[in-house]
Amino acid sequence: MRPNPSIILFFDSECLLCSKSVQWLIKRDPKGLITFAPLQGETARQHLTAAYISGLNTVVLKKETEIYIRSQAILHLCKYLKSPWSWLSYLRYIPRPIPDAFYRLIAKYRRHLFKGNPNTCLIGYEDRILK
Repeated sequence: MRPNPSIILFFDSECLLCSKSVQWLIKRDPKGLITFAPLQGETARQHLTAAYISGLNTVVLKKETEIYIRSQAILHLCKYLKSPWSWLSYLRYIPRPIPDAFYRLIAKYRRHLFKGNPNTCLIGYEDRILK
């Protein structure tokens, strides 16, 4: 299965929660529609502005020419997952400050709550992750 570069989720590859989340998403994307790339990598430098890359405290979804960040990235991404996870995509119609508040809370404490080597999480999934 070849990655679809028109749907790319950029994530912090130095974060255990982020790497585990990518692994979880790959398992629930049976059609292989989503491609993943680290915010620290070459693909991110090619597709995103420095403003997205410099923070490294958010997730970025690029769908062709559209870019989503934080909770909107996750909720738009859910459309491509198998049921019941795809149903979560309807939560994107909730006013953005509400889901973003939850996202920012988790993002703030993710490195304290989830410790370990994030690189080991993605072994075996290299074909779905761009550099």
